[in-house]
Amino acid sequence: GHRRRAAEIARQPYIPGESPQKETLSILDVAEHYGDTRRSELGGKTPIEYVREHAEDGMHEISPIVRRELVRLLPGIAAQESQYNYRAESHRGAQGVFQFMPGTWSDYRMHNPDTHTIQLGEIDATRPYESLPEQTRAAGWYLSKIESRLTNRLGIKLAELRDALYSGTESQRKEKFDRYFLTPCIINAYNAGEGRMAKVIEWMHKEVTAGRQRPKKDSGYDAYHLLSRAAKESSHSLTSGYGPETARYFSSVFAFARTLERSVES
Repeated sequence: GHRRRAAEIARQPYIPGESPQKETLSILDVAEHYGDTRRSELGGKTPIEYVREHAEDGMHEISPIVRRELVRLLPGIAAQESQYNYRAESHRGAQGVFQFMPGTWSDYRMHNPDTHTIQLGEIDATRPYESLPEQTRAAGWYLSKIESRLTNRLGIKLAELRDALYSGTESQRKEKFDRYFLTPCIINAYNAGEGRMAKVIEWMHKEVTAGRQRPKKDSGYDAYHLLSRAAKESSHSLTSGYGPETARYFSSVFAFARTLERSVES
């Protein structure tokens, strides 16, 4: 039933957030329909498999811990952004499986002159995922760029947050901070923009160092969830525009990545 309905949706124009499948299907059903079909243009791999196996292709110098986590979660970003629908286009003009805005795609190609000349809006019906390898590289490049800009901009504030939020040796604090706080913030910035996310982290730094905010424990994603929940509810100027959709973005990406990993393995 669900798979047949997903096949019907595949033949219809698709706009994220406005298509009828949400009435009868979960987003996961549609993501599995699009993402779990073997494609000749991907060397016989499914889009989900391709993204998972090539997640590092576009990543440059970033923390090894962050890299490891981004590789694990990149398939979830594609599921959240487009449900792996190669025809997805948002009302703001974002296109493709990873929903790149035209400006971001142009910026990627300018900084990566060896890239192919594939245009996101130009789809060959016989090879609809032909641009996915380039999009996967671009997603890795963009996430690396976010990490670089956040760490360069916030530097000492990130270090102070790390030491305030997590206990243990220096290497233990770094492992927990990079995995459970910085990585979610980078993924959140994929949706919210690095500028907005930097301001939210600055706000969190103020709150934590002043003793107004504190996670209940220093393990897992507690500190990040505290940031997303408190920023969503705050009226501070630094958290302007950080609404409910942005607050739940990472949780959705994480859930998709874990679920798709289990479904492919089974």
